[in-house]
Amino acid sequence: MPFRSVHGLLLFAFCGLAQDTPPTYAEQKQQVTALLQGAQTVKAIPVLEKLEAENPKDTWVAEWLAHCYLTRAQNESDADTRAQLTAHARDEANRAKLLGRNTESLNNLLEILSKKDPLVQHSENPAIAEWLRKGEVAFAAGDHKGALEAYAKALELDPKLYNAAVFSGDVYFREHDWDHAAEWFQRAIAINPDADTAYRYWADGMMEQKKLGEAKPLFIDAVVAQPYTKPPWIELHKWAKLSNFKIEHPRIQIPQVKTGDLKMVDDDGSGRCVWTTYSTTRAAWPASVFARRFRNEKQYRHTLAEEAESLRATLHALNEKKIEPGRLDPSLAELARLEKAGFLEAWILLSHPDQGIAQDYPVYRKDHRAELRHYINDEILKPL
Repeated sequence: MPFRSVHGLLLFAFCGLAQDTPPTYAEQKQQVTALLQGAQTVKAIPVLEKLEAENPKDTWVAEWLAHCYLTRAQNESDADTRAQLTAHARDEANRAKLLGRNTESLNNLLEILSKKDPLVQHSENPAIAEWLRKGEVAFAAGDHKGALEAYAKALELDPKLYNAAVFSGDVYFREHDWDHAAEWFQRAIAINPDADTAYRYWADGMMEQKKLGEAKPLFIDAVVAQPYTKPPWIELHKWAKLSNFKIEHPRIQIPQVKTGDLKMVDDDGSGRCVWTTYSTTRAAWPASVFARRFRNEKQYRHTLAEEAESLRATLHALNEKKIEPGRLDPSLAELARLEKAGFLEAWILLSHPDQGIAQDYPVYRKDHRAELRHYINDEILKPL
């Protein structure tokens, strides 16, 4: 996801406006808040730098100075200046973290800055990239008309340009023109339904309008689009907190039995001994099954197919045992319930993934988006 400051990171972060010429430290911080709410990042930087010189231990100042440096870098055409501003942003964000700040917006920023090149190139076409850059510069300066014109030029060159559609919607979001914002976010989603930004921005607009019910499916869709990144989950947590819900994954504890040491789990009458079936089924995959089933991959990895097959073999072994009422191992009971509900793969991918399994997610999502949505809605989001 390209770095888009102000809207995504500042939403819900600030409240209140400042006076025009604040003489005190607190009033200068209010001035910064007002400048950032108005997308006047460049004007906020000197005020933040002055505040930092006065109080180097203010973590709020350090965090938002980092945000502003990165936003300015995004709009900078000179490569050396861009790199220098990005380095300053990284230094300030790390300093805020070391001083003890632990906000969602800072953690999100640190994740962006941890990448080799946090300023993602919007397009390999120089003409398109230049129109997008002009749009970002206009947006940062508060020139919404100029931003929309620049994004329109980029879309003329490439009608499938996701970022231009999202950023156009973001301009209308800033103006609280919710209908036009929604139109652009829908257009972006049609271009790329597997990117999360448009869902999140559209949902944020619903939240601004106090339409929590309409925001919910959009936040869920953002998670379905990109479940292995932090922003969709952060936004869903915000919705849950405001809606008296909690996020809680179904709990299944799989006993750890090392390959080559497959002694039986103690049979205490709960059925736990069948977990040995899980271990033996998985043990066969690195040895032979993976190479046979995944002929185009030269190196073994843990797959969705392996995990699902091993868990279903475990349930099959359980069905052959007689368990007294009330004695069934809770994890096995939960596993059986999810399988009956048709959520086994969704649980593996969203609640029990690893790096190998995650590689299978795009293929599964293509044909099972509805199941993933229902799993999040029915199994992960719990009313308080």
